[in-house]
Amino acid sequence: MRRHSAIFTGLAVVALSGGCHRAEPAASAPSATAPAVAVSAKPTVAAAPAAPPAAAPPAQPAAGPPLPTAIKDDRSTSPGKNHAVRVALLTPGGPLIVDVTLTIDGQPQNEAFEKLLDKVLEAADTDRDQQATWKELAANEEFLKQQPDSGSPTGARDLKMWTDQFDRNQDDRIQRDEASDWLGRAAGRKAHAFDVRSSRSYFSVPSASSRIWKLLDADSDGQLSGAELGRCANTLEAFDDDDDGVVASEEIEPLGEQLRAGAGGGSRTGRGGNPFAALYLERNFAADRLEYLLTDLYAPQQKLEATRFPSLAAQFQPLDANGDGRLDQEEIAQLLTNKPHFKVAVDFTNANAEGAGAVTSLTVTDPISELTVIGQPATGRIVLALGATRLVMFAQDFTAGVPPAQAAAASQVRLMVHDRCDALGELLDSDADGRLGERDVAASAQTLLKYDADHDGQLQNNELPYSMIVAFLRGERPGDDSFYRPRSEASRPAQTGAPTWFIRADFNGDGDISRREFLGTGDQLSRLDANRDDFISAAEAAARNE
Repeated sequence: MRRHSAIFTGLAVVALSGGCHRAEPAASAPSATAPAVAVSAKPTVAAAPAAPPAAAPPAQPAAGPPLPTAIKDDRSTSPGKNHAVRVALLTPGGPLIVDVTLTIDGQPQNEAFEKLLDKVLEAADTDRDQQATWKELAANEEFLKQQPDSGSPTGARDLKMWTDQFDRNQDDRIQRDEASDWLGRAAGRKAHAFDVRSSRSYFSVPSASSRIWKLLDADSDGQLSGAELGRCANTLEAFDDDDDGVVASEEIEPLGEQLRAGAGGGSRTGRGGNPFAALYLERNFAADRLEYLLTDLYAPQQKLEATRFPSLAAQFQPLDANGDGRLDQEEIAQLLTNKPHFKVAVDFTNANAEGAGAVTSLTVTDPISELTVIGQPATGRIVLALGATRLVMFAQDFTAGVPPAQAAAASQVRLMVHDRCDALGELLDSDADGRLGERDVAASAQTLLKYDADHDGQLQNNELPYSMIVAFLRGERPGDDSFYRPRSEASRPAQTGAPTWFIRADFNGDGDISRREFLGTGDQLSRLDANRDDFISAAEAAARNE
């Protein structure tokens, strides 16, 4: 049987299996009694590059064999030149429609992937007759030696194996979509310029899912008393094994979880979930499928109404064109072309010739009124709030040190969306870097008490917001389908405008100078500590620097 003859893109596979979820209970949103997340004013950010009309096909590459007409506009292979990809983030409060523009060194990200396809087709056309064939590819030993699986046999054996697996129309020639299949052979799936993987449990019981909650809940009664919250800082400090003042996630995680993280570089949680936390709304996304998936998630066995999206009802009410109180297939289909709820621009910058590391830039523009930008603690991290849901967004590049043979991974971006994170950890981690700095730990009790909705001095499960991880990942390992929370570098980049002495004194790289890091006198610290919180921030240091 031809193993790849039934390969579909991204979420298309799980959509076919999703039919068995019709009886699944509706996803429960966080309790209505939970307090609103404290937010700051929306920052001014550069506008994302404008997307062309959705019907515009990708441009013809300058080199390589001509593109077969049937696949010239294949969005499953590429989102199209200069075209923003559209995704739906399926939050408990409703589906957020997002247009995402991806670039590498300022150039459209999908162009790098298209050039990679060009190289495959060129390698399969050694006689330059404008016909790329499997026979020529299998015989091109020089090109195949540069591939990640170069240790495999070449020639007749590969020819038979590849034609059986990837030659869909059995014409012995390589079409562009077949080249994508071949590039993804190491991962066991088709290679994409962009794709999505997601998982959701809408697990709204922090006492059962949060490692930090379990550490604080000394009497295991499922709630955090005033006394337990009062001991919060001391409890967390006890896990600072290297005594650097920072509590890293690996210091809190159980040994088994650390071993799983060490195998793949990220924290992985074991509980299962539904595969629909996000949808890649490709150009050919079927309207009936979108209606089915949204109804199945938000209104199983009931009418799909705007009120089924509690945080976005005002955004979905105008879709009900006929005023019958129900959103039918034609009305839901407007989500494929209507103005998005916000835009995201992600730029991955490669390491330069001097060896400086790659950096990422993540910006959010044009958010609807229901969406609040809580803050952007780093260029590659943004925290948003939609009602009682927190969206912790990342852009992370794994291509540092990747050999040329793995160029396919370096040209691909995957969006990972899930809710497998520590609810308390996300609230305490003020800069979303995956670590609790000294300021985070010292203020932990006060931070958590902000969510005490009934002001009884203790925390219940239903008083905390729900968190989702939204991560744009470049260059992941082939075949990695795990869900994890991206971790930041061991040390934070220097604070903009901070004096040199401040950067040198911040030994643990948490962005603040504590009393134990400050080498001056107590009086000198007090003069620098303008807000009297026992920490010197970069802004305070810059303001008093003379």
